[in-house]
Amino acid sequence: MAFNLDTIQPDWPGATRWLLSGAELKAGSALCLYGNNGVGKSTFLFCMLGFLPAKCAPVWITHPTGSDDSLSGVLYINSEACYSEGMSISDVLTRYYMMYTGRVLDSVSLHALLDQYQFDPYSSFHLLSTGQKKWCLMLLLTCYEASLWVLDEPFVSLDASRQSDLLEFICRHVHKGGMVVFTAHEKFVCKRFSLLNCLLQRAN
Repeated sequence: MAFNLDTIQPDWPGATRWLLSGAELKAGSALCLYGNNGVGKSTFLFCMLGFLPAKCAPVWITHPTGSDDSLSGVLYINSEACYSEGMSISDVLTRYYMMYTGRVLDSVSLHALLDQYQFDPYSSFHLLSTGQKKWCLMLLLTCYEASLWVLDEPFVSLDASRQSDLLEFICRHVHKGGMVVFTAHEKFVCKRFSLLNCLLQRAN
């Protein structure tokens, strides 16, 4: 199983084309899309997933909610979660999970997971630090057996120990035959799994 992402382009008036070469996504591998701020890394992921209109997006990405018509499940995690001040950690993660997978998250399993990482499921999400909020979202990677993980700057704001934990999550997923696409500002160096770095640029 392999997919070429080079041909994905935004499909709306005035959009600037991307320059990308060699962005092949394979089963059992990870793809890092790196580039400067403002180049459109997050927008590229949205086009890839069908959240924004795109030309030549992979035909298998037609239902990003994780319905039966999707690629055996796609899990997208970005850097932010929509929440109101009074929402608990459990409430935010449950809503986020439903929004991007179309599935109901088992509360017992979620609370056990949060307890494992020393989070109170009922504490206020907005009181967490930026890094803690990011890590809570990344914990959702352990809740859904999706073939493809799409992660927007997943290592940003995490401390060294959580970066190591996240790297372990990705490593296990790839070794099981899963696929990961993630964005970063620079090339990502890791020899623990099959990894391809591709520079994303804007055409002049």
